[in-house]
Amino acid sequence: MRRALLAAAALLAAAPLAAQDAEQARVPRELSLEQAVGLARGHNPELLAKRNDLEVARGAVRSAVGDFLPTVSANLGFGYTAPGERRSGSVVLAQQPSVYSSSYGVSAGYSVSGARLLGARVARDDRRATAARLTDQEAGLTSDVTQRYLGALESAEQVELAGREIARAQQHLQNARDRLSVGQVTPLDVRRAEVQVGRAELRRVRAANAYAVALQGLGRSMGLRVDSTVRLVTRPVVFEPTWSADELVQRALRANAGLGAAAASAEAADTRVRVARASYWPTLSLGVAMNGWKQMSNEEALIQQRLGSGTHDSATVVRVRQEVHAQNRGFPFGYNRQPLAATFNVALPVFQGFSRGQQVRQARASAEDARLTLRSESLRVEQEVTTALLDLKSAREAGIVAERVRAAADEELQMAQERFRLGLANALAVLDAQGQLADAEQEQSTAVFDFHRALARLEALVGEPLR
Repeated sequence: MRRALLAAAALLAAAPLAAQDAEQARVPRELSLEQAVGLARGHNPELLAKRNDLEVARGAVRSAVGDFLPTVSANLGFGYTAPGERRSGSVVLAQQPSVYSSSYGVSAGYSVSGARLLGARVARDDRRATAARLTDQEAGLTSDVTQRYLGALESAEQVELAGREIARAQQHLQNARDRLSVGQVTPLDVRRAEVQVGRAELRRVRAANAYAVALQGLGRSMGLRVDSTVRLVTRPVVFEPTWSADELVQRALRANAGLGAAAASAEAADTRVRVARASYWPTLSLGVAMNGWKQMSNEEALIQQRLGSGTHDSATVVRVRQEVHAQNRGFPFGYNRQPLAATFNVALPVFQGFSRGQQVRQARASAEDARLTLRSESLRVEQEVTTALLDLKSAREAGIVAERVRAAADEELQMAQERFRLGLANALAVLDAQGQLADAEQEQSTAVFDFHRALARLEALVGEPLR
């Protein structure tokens, strides 16, 4: 029993870990940018919740279409009344026998109004607006995941650059120690080299922490846990952008998800103006009904009630008995059918206060707000596309300059190291050259990732891939 309890406890403790392992298994060990975006589309909680809104909008369309169909209802009922005296105040009217009753009813109705005629169109416009907002959120999520992926890549490169700096600093420290052993440098030069190694190690620690934090942020956007064992494999390539601002603006005006959502909302607002005006239209209603009933009472009590207290011949008694028996025959389904009833009604809203006019004015104001929002969104997209293209070209030029500076700093370091080895320069020259090279590598890395961040922003604004 003790072994069984321990095994059960181990299984219960391992269940959460197994669930975490199963979730982590969905994230590949080597994660590309395309895989990260795909996983985010399938697991991001906010996006999944937004998709539920689209399902509700689709259901609203089905419900609005169903309003054009007639309504049909059917009912079936049974009742019982106990025997006793029927009274009107203090006056006894008659002795009531026990009564069992059953009834049925079938009715159909159809109603047409302005709001019902336009309801399906409103629901479809709302569905398109919801779908457009979902597309906009998907585009925003793609942009967010891309930016976080680039940020994590940049942090990983900072770790790599810090490692290179440590290697150069350790090599210089070893050279300084060798030179100290033959009396060519002072202990101060060795201490300076040791400080340089410590600073480089500190940069790597900070870069490694930034990389771990960036991975956590990437996992948050993806809706999954991304730990340090995941390796980011997409390596962005810098290229010469050849698009013009006018070309990208026109593409953005056609494909930008935010503009599509604003346009769909404006269209839905215009339809709601028509719905508000339709409150002045008449309502037509048609109804058809068919029903029946059946009762069953104590036959002897009914016979005595019909015959009364007088004397009757046998033929009368037989006739009354037959009538009562026929009345009770077939209960509960031998209904006495009522004639078919049909109604047609026209209702014209003549005066209902001033609420309808207020609703029309409110709908018009909302539609105008939606059009202004669309115009504002168009201006924003035009301005941001132009700005993002300028940032992209600027980052490209900065990257070219940074590459030249890095190459020059690398040559400077090699020359300083050679002069230090030959005794023609002191350790300060080497340390200064190392710092210059580290700064140049940092600037080049920043320029490269600035280029790709600007490219990601530009793609998000245009609404389609540019690479």
